[in-house]
Amino acid sequence: MPHEDKEQEEEQKARTAYDLIRMRLERLQKNIEKPVSIPQRRDGRKPRPPPDFVRNVVGSSAAAGSAEFHIFRNNRKREMDRLDYMNNKALQEELDEKFLAERRRRAEEEEKKTARKRLKRQRYKEKMKSLRKKNEESSTENETDGDDSELSSTVENNDERSEQVTDKENSEVVQTDEISAVPDKQSVGNAEIKKTDDSSSSVKRKKENT
Repeated sequence: MPHEDKEQEEEQKARTAYDLIRMRLERLQKNIEKPVSIPQRRDGRKPRPPPDFVRNVVGSSAAAGSAEFHIFRNNRKREMDRLDYMNNKALQEELDEKFLAERRRRAEEEEKKTARKRLKRQRYKEKMKSLRKKNEESSTENETDGDDSELSSTVENNDERSEQVTDKENSEVVQTDEISAVPDKQSVGNAEIKKTDDSSSSVKRKKENT
């Protein structure tokens, strides 16, 4: 008790609610291992059940004793409290049932919406898969066509290159023939010149002899 009195005295020194809460929190921080009792919410006070046998069946009528009226009033108050409790409980149960029914209805609607969206997503995925397959097939066909065209173009280029090489070789052969033919002409000219020189020298010798 003195410990509680000391705490109460300290709390009385608090000027505002903020100071009071701060003091309580500081007290809790000093001893963290101490269990804290958190008060739980109490249900509505349940009235006493009605008696099995009512002994004083009297009312507020004339010629009644002075104490009978108070007994009747207390009994009536208890009965009214019991009826109010029953009505409130029935109303609360009805509200709970409505809430649960509304929650079930909303959950079903959400499930239907999610199912529709799931089906839509699945259809979209299947459509995209089919489009991807078609694109892959078309790309493979284009690649094969491109490979064939590349092969044909390479073959044509090789043929053109071979033709160019053969043309170059033929032109080189012709040039070599022409070059080889030029010295033959020169040799023929030299031979003719020698013949003319020989004939002129023979003519001179004949003249000298005569």
